[in-house]
Amino acid sequence: MPMTFKQYLKEPQISEYELFLEVSNEYETLLLEGNLQDLKIPDKLKEAFGFIKNFSQKIGMGFLDVLKIFKEKSIFELFKEFNWDLNKVLGYVKKGYQGYKTLINEIGIFISKNKAFNASEEQIRKLQVFLDNNPKIKKISGLVLAGLLIYVWTNTIAFTGDVDFDFDQEALFQAIRGNVNLVDLLTGPEGAKFLTFVTAGGLLGLSFPWPGSTPILFGGSLIYTLIKKKYPKQGKVIKNFLKGFLS
Repeated sequence: MPMTFKQYLKEPQISEYELFLEVSNEYETLLLEGNLQDLKIPDKLKEAFGFIKNFSQKIGMGFLDVLKIFKEKSIFELFKEFNWDLNKVLGYVKKGYQGYKTLINEIGIFISKNKAFNASEEQIRKLQVFLDNNPKIKKISGLVLAGLLIYVWTNTIAFTGDVDFDFDQEALFQAIRGNVNLVDLLTGPEGAKFLTFVTAGGLLGLSFPWPGSTPILFGGSLIYTLIKKKYPKQGKVIKNFLKGFLS
């Protein structure tokens, strides 16, 4: 008998990520048993599984190895937020890179006017005030800001080698939804930390970091940056895939 609406409301609801984990584990079990034909993928997860299958085929990595990567909550939630569309992510980051150049240019103007700038706590507070009143910075919001955050996130990881660098993923999601702008982020405590890192030279003079403009190259490079420390086996496969395009 079909579940009534009242019964549905009483049933404990799980998140899409939790459902993804359940279906992924079932996939692995049925594959080992040779009963994969019995797997039923819920409609809400078909895009995710289709994306993972397509990605694994294009980079030449086993489906289960790619599935393992996407069982990481941060990676699953990131691509889910972009509707499993690499074209969309790449477009955001390209716009975000332009926003990043604007930010660096305005920081450069501030530093040139303050010859004694030394990235001290006091100087960073002054820089925050300058950016808070800067109309060009206030315009950086929405998808441009989302792309900027991904750009900065991956470059910070690449520069420091620290995959656990503090990155407020919720800030990214809020940017996509248009709920925050760059000033909101830069004038808080995390903004001070970020500005200190930038003005100390950590992210100055960067160019667009990925080895190609096609979605699959971008996706491979992005995922490689995020997982190479924790998943060296998968990282090596992706790295070899990327090298194939550069050789």
